[in-house]
Parts: sequence; C-alpha cells; structure tokens
Amino acid sequence: MATRFPWVRSSDKIVTVLDAMDEANTRFICVIDEQGKAVALTGQKGLMEYVAEHFPQQVMVQRLG
Repeated sequence: MATRFPWVRSSDKIVTVLDAMDEANTRFICVIDEQGKAVALTGQKGLMEYVAEHFPQQVMVQRLG
C-alpha cells in the first residue's frame, strides 16, 4: 500500500516546512510550486543548515573537532 508523500509549497515559511515534516514523521519533504509541480526535495539537514546560516544570532552552532 502506498502512502501520500508529504509536501509544502515553495512559498511556505520554514516553520511550516518543519511542522509538516514533524507531522508526517519524515526526514524529507517534497516542495511544489504554485501550479502543483514538484520543484525540489529537501530534508532535515538542509533545513537546519539554512537556519544556522541565515539566523546565526538565534542558533548556537558548535563546530565538530
């Protein structure tokens, strides 16, 4: 049995994307444009890197090694 893959629109806020991934209990999510065409696949790692890069004052980043 196939299940529906979770998706968000490319115009959605980051918090919406994270909430959708949490609700679906998945590490990856499909991104669609306003016409409903799939344009990207993103995951937890990419989202966390985006947040850490664009909001450095709100995120404590600890380098490995």
